[in-house]
Amino acid sequence: VASYIDQCVASLLGQTFDDFEVIIVDDASTDATLVKAQSLARTDSRITVASQPYNTGTHLVRKRGAEMASGEWIVFVDADDELVPDSLSALSRAISDSRGDAVDMVYFGREVCAPSDVPAERAEGVRRAFAVDDAVLESDEAIRAAFSSDGASKRLLWTVISIATRRSLVLKAFRAMGDKPLGRVEDAF
Repeated sequence: VASYIDQCVASLLGQTFDDFEVIIVDDASTDATLVKAQSLARTDSRITVASQPYNTGTHLVRKRGAEMASGEWIVFVDADDELVPDSLSALSRAISDSRGDAVDMVYFGREVCAPSDVPAERAEGVRRAFAVDDAVLESDEAIRAAFSSDGASKRLLWTVISIATRRSLVLKAFRAMGDKPLGRVEDAF
């Protein structure tokens, strides 16, 4: 994580929309991640750093970050992710242009940029997995798009790293899931 975090945070601080907070939760890393995160926090008041006393896993790290957040919307960004400069502006516009208070989640696509040491076939497989259809989906449509393999439905990749979610919904979900590490499919929660 230490090798990615500077670039990730730079992409966040470089957003054209600037009314946001960055919460970095270090999951008891054994590399220089925590030191780098603390150094980044000293450069920008929007950055807050917390550290887990022991490795708890992605689910509980995200839960802690959500509990620390003060904003109305949450976008989870992993340390090896970057956002293009207008990402948060586009999400803000999408939320404003939508049905206002009736919307709890705004899904957005991802572009996969594989490191040069990743085999081309593997990189292409990941790119295909993240390639989704643009659509406004409601209720059962969203469930079919995320979980159906019939080929007839719009396709939606169900992962928290591609969804801006109202904080109240995130906290409700985390309360329902409890405090035990999930172990598998943590990007789905």
